[in-house]
Amino acid sequence: MMNEREKIAARVLIEERWSAVSAAAGIPPTRRSDLATLPVSEGGLGRRIHHATLSSRATAYAERQRQRIEDARQDELDLRRVEAELALDEADRRLGQAVSGEDYERAARRYDRAEAHLLALKSDDARVPLTRAIRRAVEIDIALELDAILPDDQRADLRRSLLLEAPLAAFAGRLGARALDSVPEALA
Repeated sequence: MMNEREKIAARVLIEERWSAVSAAAGIPPTRRSDLATLPVSEGGLGRRIHHATLSSRATAYAERQRQRIEDARQDELDLRRVEAELALDEADRRLGQAVSGEDYERAARRYDRAEAHLLALKSDDARVPLTRAIRRAVEIDIALELDAILPDDQRADLRRSLLLEAPLAAFAGRLGARALDSVPEALA
């Protein structure tokens, strides 16, 4: 059973996400406040919330998302740097073993490419594709929201799923849509 603190935390998370989605849809703040009064079954929050509160909730959600994406970008960059250092070490080893002219030239080119790649990743403006990082950040965000509102037995499944980096969709499939649909009504 959820205590009062957990219910409030879950409500805030739901309000933040709802506010962010409605703001992204271009709905003006005062209109969002009116829409929040709609029942949960009709896409609202089931209670009136001042438009300034909804705007601050949307801002907080967006800031948390930005931070998660930046953290994921940094993790991805660190991983790529380690991979590039390993590739450079391997190229260095092959260069040391190369004896003939052709083998030596090929190893030297491989070494130069590996070194250039590593230097590019170490620059301050290194570019990193964020598709995987963003997907992971969004999954973590959804998981944190679910973790705040799920019963203890389902929380354990969620945490295990995250630790194994299993797709969140697989967890949601095991959980069943009915359990997720009933969560907002339980908080109202």
